[in-house]
Amino acid sequence: MRARARRLFAITLATTVVSVVSAAGLLNYLVDPYAIFGGRAVAGFNAIKPRPDAMLADIKFIVGTHARADALILGNSRAEVGFDPRHPAFAARGLHAFNAAVPGSDTAYTLEALERLNGASRVDVAIIGIDFVDFLTRSDASATPQSGLRDPWLARFLALFSTTATLDSLRTIAIQHQKYPATLRTDGFNPMLDYIDIAAHEGYAVLFRQRAEQGARSLARAPHNLYAGERGTSPALANLAAILDRARAEAMDVNLVMYPYHLLLLLQFDAAGLSPLLEQWKRDVTTLAESARTRGTRVTVWDFACPHPITAERVPLAGDLRSDMRWYWEAGHFKKALGDVVLNKALDWNALDTSPDFGVSLTAANIDQRITHCRSALAVMRERFPGLAREAEELANAASGVESRARPISASR
Repeated sequence: MRARARRLFAITLATTVVSVVSAAGLLNYLVDPYAIFGGRAVAGFNAIKPRPDAMLADIKFIVGTHARADALILGNSRAEVGFDPRHPAFAARGLHAFNAAVPGSDTAYTLEALERLNGASRVDVAIIGIDFVDFLTRSDASATPQSGLRDPWLARFLALFSTTATLDSLRTIAIQHQKYPATLRTDGFNPMLDYIDIAAHEGYAVLFRQRAEQGARSLARAPHNLYAGERGTSPALANLAAILDRARAEAMDVNLVMYPYHLLLLLQFDAAGLSPLLEQWKRDVTTLAESARTRGTRVTVWDFACPHPITAERVPLAGDLRSDMRWYWEAGHFKKALGDVVLNKALDWNALDTSPDFGVSLTAANIDQRITHCRSALAVMRERFPGLAREAEELANAASGVESRARPISASR
């Protein structure tokens, strides 16, 4: 009897487990929270997709493969929230764009994503955001880790039968009627709707403060070095060179975009002693692009990482919950509105051009002049916004262990 009871219990347990797992798999397939199974999007049920907290690179690769886009947006979170695949310049050129940018990613992911997605469909245009801090490296660095993309079939299996996927399915259903959900569009763009609500309830000064403190700590830990070994290069630069080689082989137009950092972040770079490296980085990328062009690569380097009235947008005072910002969420992330201005330049689209002097195409002929201009512009902005400059210094001191009396951020001081 005991053996029979044990067998019955085992059968019941196994049946229950299989039933629960099957039910979860069916739920995840029908809801399709990551839009990777091609199911129908039903308004009020699953049309709005949540922003995934896990497997984002894998999800974007699968969705991007299905999209068969001929224009790709790549980079880190700055590109994901700033560069909209629905910018009218893409459609005007007969292009279907997909935002494959992934937060926290580097040039290793960009290279692998470009290779994989170009294998799914021919990519004619690539907008690639490049971040100065991603090129800071230890002098003994030998290789950049691979992007870590899973096998697509494993990713699909996890999207059906993982606890995370089930929770995201339930979250999908829950956010359908939220005014400002944390969502990710099926073209890969993160519209940052949830930040509208956060800014309204906490204020932009809080967003800037939190991001600036995180940035100061990160910059204090970052290597103050661009090169590895004696080769005069680095893993990040090597990956960038490989990206340009791939672009030449596929007859692809590449726009390398140096992000439009807010003035506060540029001042933080300076306070951390990184301005000389920022200038050298611009020279290195320009030299790399010039060399690639001599071999037939169609590449343009756009420098938006320079003080400008747009990037010096004033931050509302602490406690101000009514003032809105046009261009920035915080110093590290710009809004779609500013991303549109950047894409206007990169895609030669003048219909929405609000500032013709914003952003410069770097070449060997103008790089010295551009660096001199940006250096002078930073000095001018430091005098114009002394409170912001002082804030950057205090944040740097606090991050490096020097006693400071940091005050709430306000570009109006």
